[in-house]
Amino acid sequence: MPVTVVQERAIPRSIDALDVLGRDYADLFVATTAAATSAPAEAWARVAIEQAPAAGRFLAWQVLCALRLDAGRPAAEHVAGWTVTGRDEHWIRLDAGSWFMRANMIFLIERDRVSFATLVRY
Repeated sequence: MPVTVVQERAIPRSIDALDVLGRDYADLFVATTAAATSAPAEAWARVAIEQAPAAGRFLAWQVLCALRLDAGRPAAEHVAGWTVTGRDEHWIRLDAGSWFMRANMIFLIERDRVSFATLVRY
C-alpha cells in the first residue's frame, strides 16, 4: 500500500487535546495510508521508533537532548525507553525528560492518517 509522509505546520486540535506539556516547540509528520486503522497507535509507535536506526536514536535523544530513556523497563510501560503516559487504541503519548527539557511524542490514528507529533517544553 502506498504511504505518503509529509511535515505539517499546524498542530491539529485532536493532538492539542493530548498535549500535557504546554509546549515551547512542536513538529508534526503525517503519513497518509489506507492501512492507518489496521493497527493500534501503540503498534505504529513501536514500528516508527523501535525500528529507527539505534545510532540515530542515541545521538538525537540521548546525546543532543540528554533525554533519560529507560530501555530496561517492561515493554508494556515503555517504547524504546520512552515512558507511556497515556494511551487508547487510537493514540499513545510517550514522555522523556532531561535536565533542560521535557518531551512528549504523540501518535494519533484518524481514518487514513497516522500523525506523529514531537512536543517539547524547555
